[in-house]
Amino acid sequence: MGKWLFTIARKTLDEILEIIYEPSDTCPTCFELFMQKEYLCPNCINKIKYCTESSFEIHGKMLHVYSLSYFSGVTQKLIINLKYKSDFDAGRFLARLLYEKYKDLFKEIDLLIPAPCSYKSFSRRGYNQSFVICKEIQKISNIKTLDILTKSNKSRDQIGLSKEERWQNLKDSINIKEKNLQLKLKKVILIDDVFTTGATSYYCVEALKKTGIKDITILTLAKGSI
Repeated sequence: MGKWLFTIARKTLDEILEIIYEPSDTCPTCFELFMQKEYLCPNCINKIKYCTESSFEIHGKMLHVYSLSYFSGVTQKLIINLKYKSDFDAGRFLARLLYEKYKDLFKEIDLLIPAPCSYKSFSRRGYNQSFVICKEIQKISNIKTLDILTKSNKSRDQIGLSKEERWQNLKDSINIKEKNLQLKLKKVILIDDVFTTGATSYYCVEALKKTGIKDITILTLAKGSI
């Protein structure tokens, strides 16, 4: 009886101390102090505008695209932090939200494939943000990541380009790393950071189909204007 009472008392004390001394941190988007249970403060989490649109016809082909949220506000800040400031905590947080929102889409999926970045961009940042998201989802889902797409250095960063310029910029720039690679009967999810005009997704899908893949779903952290 005495040991049981001691265990209950110790547990109660630990819970009280956890409340009193709960760690605080600064929210990376609004910079307000908050009691840290999540990466963002509750106020910023509630501001995330989740995307409800999916599947778009682009150049006469239907792409099955699912985005976590719209490219604005909190999500935009987090993606910029991941992409240009090496904030991998932001990537981890967004990857978890993306997986939780579309958990059913991951059933019977064979591979996760990151959208590519050019060698020039990779050298500058030291990583591909889409690969980072894939690896985080891999930890949750146990679905293997296969980094098989490559992007030519001839293409420029898409930021600031018009819709027509984006399409022209990426034409013939995305290919399979390993020539004659065959992945027949594989169901895959292509992961990218932002879906804007659909050019990156379109050319990635075209390249992946050359390997024999028939079923390709596209998941992105955010959707911009199309």
